Amino acid sequence: MSKSNNDQTLLIPGRSGWDLWTLQGKQLKLLKNTSEELALEIGKVPGGKELNMAFPVRELTALTLWAPKTDSETVQGLIELQIEKTGLAQTHDLGTLTQHSQITNFNEDKDLYLIDTLRAPAEGMLPATSPTHFNTSPSCFSFAPNTVTLWQEFNRWVMAISNPEGEVVYYQGLTTSVLEPQTIQEIRFICTQLQLQKVISESPQSYICWTEEPSIKPEGFDQIAQELGESLSLVNKPAPHFTKGGTLLPADTRANRLSAKKKQQQSLFTTIAAVLLIGLIGYAIYNLLEIENEAKTAQIKADRLTEENQVLLDHNAKWAELAVLVETETTPINLLKGSHSVIPNKELRFLRAEFIHQATPDGFGTEVSVTITGEAPSSGIALDFDERLQKHALFDTLTWNNPAPSKSDTGWKFIYQAEQEQPQQ
Repeated sequence: MSKSNNDQTLLIPGRSGWDLWTLQGKQLKLLKNTSEELALEIGKVPGGKELNMAFPVRELTALTLWAPKTDSETVQGLIELQIEKTGLAQTHDLGTLTQHSQITNFNEDKDLYLIDTLRAPAEGMLPATSPTHFNTSPSCFSFAPNTVTLWQEFNRWVMAISNPEGEVVYYQGLTTSVLEPQTIQEIRFICTQLQLQKVISESPQSYICWTEEPSIKPEGFDQIAQELGESLSLVNKPAPHFTKGGTLLPADTRANRLSAKKKQQQSLFTTIAAVLLIGLIGYAIYNLLEIENEAKTAQIKADRLTEENQVLLDHNAKWAELAVLVETETTPINLLKGSHSVIPNKELRFLRAEFIHQATPDGFGTEVSVTITGEAPSSGIALDFDERLQKHALFDTLTWNNPAPSKSDTGWKFIYQAEQEQPQQ
């Protein structure tokens, strides 16, 4: 027996909060936009008898796995092993927090799988109305073939990469809240990793940015358009669709009971707070003179400590002025030796290397920075050099900013930069 109109509702992440869609005829129609990021705060979900919930990308981690063509039980074991290796395994009492789907490929010996891993929903993440089905946000949309698609969930940008058949092979939340050149660098680095894993044969040449307001460009869109040119398109975000077959099933958190319990607790807390407030006022009046005397005594002690501490601070300041002379481990020559010692291939060469070891502007410390511009015969060698640099003990106190290598006429060019983290004042 088929479901009648309005019998099915979809709860899915929107640009700034949860969106509610309901089935009208054969298509989903937007029922309500909310600004709530916690599903429980929406209250009772309006709509029909069946509620479908799509988890946001921020609560998910996508993994890929090449597995030999074999029976499903063996594949499930390999998937569980892959999840454990990445440190994402969770206890069974939290429910079923993983699912997988097979991706079309033309390898005769192996199959490719996309694994969805869900973080255990925290209190308030599930709605008051218990969902009938669970799935992921990317599974509820159709994607153009061989494309990187960008859209917003809860005011953060997320992306999905599709193969030539239009299947999602990977998705991830991005680190930037607005579109900027760094966004494209991050996506290209992800694509490079997927190429090394042979999940994709080449980086997609098409980029699509979904928008819910066609007349208004997202912030930063023009910046990435200058870099991507005609390969970038701005299109209306399509309506989602129901996706059956998801096996995600978090443990019952009794959302309805939590909501009722929360109201009871709020009422109880209000009564307790009123009683405590009355008691505290009486206590404060009774002990006012005693507190005032204690404050005066504490102030006298604090003044004495201030004088003693000033002597110590003056001594430390003078010693800090000598830091640039006594801290010789990060001198330019040592930094050059350290970076040269981890070159993985003799064909990798430095085009320019700049190592700075100098006093900070205030004269009370040292600042160290590294900029290495070089070229390698392959991106793999450049990435290997990047990894070795960051593991070297000499660079432990540096923070690296290493974009993915770029193809040049003579190889793969890279620019690796690092700066020393300064302590908070």
